[in-house]
Amino acid sequence: MKRGMYVLICGTLFLNTTIFGYIYQRKRLRRWLPAQQQYQYIIGLGDFHDKQLPIGEIQRNAIISSSAQLPSEQTLVLTEDLSCSNTDGKQRCGRFLIHSNKGVLASCTDQLRNNGVKAHNFEYRYCRVVSLGPLLHQTNDSISCMSTQEITLGALFDEIKHIVVQVAQYRDGSPLDQWYAHEVKTVSMRIAQLSSEGFVHRPIGEYIRQRTNAHNRTSFLQHLLTFDSGLFDCRLVHTIFNDSQHNSIIILAGGTHINNISKRLMNAGFELVDENKVTCGQKCNLTQCLGSHIVKGQFCVRPQPIDPQELAQTISRNSSLDMRGQNPQKS
Repeated sequence: MKRGMYVLICGTLFLNTTIFGYIYQRKRLRRWLPAQQQYQYIIGLGDFHDKQLPIGEIQRNAIISSSAQLPSEQTLVLTEDLSCSNTDGKQRCGRFLIHSNKGVLASCTDQLRNNGVKAHNFEYRYCRVVSLGPLLHQTNDSISCMSTQEITLGALFDEIKHIVVQVAQYRDGSPLDQWYAHEVKTVSMRIAQLSSEGFVHRPIGEYIRQRTNAHNRTSFLQHLLTFDSGLFDCRLVHTIFNDSQHNSIIILAGGTHINNISKRLMNAGFELVDENKVTCGQKCNLTQCLGSHIVKGQFCVRPQPIDPQELAQTISRNSSLDMRGQNPQKS
């Protein structure tokens, strides 16, 4: 989860955040590459946001150190990291820049690169998180965050539209093209609906104040933060589907993204090799349940983190795998 304060440095406002999260989900997929006569392995590591468990930093160190042991020319890591520039070179929203090094995903891209690992960051929702993230923790109706008062609703839509244009151009054949088209249509329609309310050029804070109340604000904010999540999945699936250069591709993203990406890749010919069994526990303090499923208004259910050593072993295992394997069409 995110808590923020602003620091002004040379005209840029840095939103300092504490974003604790941890890996709770692991999936391993593979496909046969005929031209290379070898398997390509995909490791999906899904995180869950939880400000109470700093184990994510330990997990992150394990992931980085084990990834650095894989052959650099054959390894690629794809990330969801708000704390560094993305594949388009973007890292901020106007004069606002997110700064965090806490949790499992924050700053992981730069740290991987510093350790000689090729890492591509596909995050693009900077305006959204800078302007809406702090409001998830507002305890009153003031909506006093500087970014919320300055960033417009249109700025949020612009960063989405940029990705819509990219995804609309993907041509990966059936069934992926149908899925891409569905996501583009769904997100575009939602943007049109929200734009019709007349707040496109107004500050996001004004829109939230007019559009929500104390009872529906959290759910509406979460909707605005996630309604285009499918576009992120499209970008990663497209990248993986068209990559035959790397034997090992590791994905570091939210657990929901990992599930959806895995599903789409399997529909496109990848096979699931193994996955961990996700176990869940209960937490009765509802103030610590933001982002979790709340049962009967009494407690929330959240997954248990994977042991850091298990994560390291999962990644290191790829270095000892015989990628050449056996042609599945001949077995």
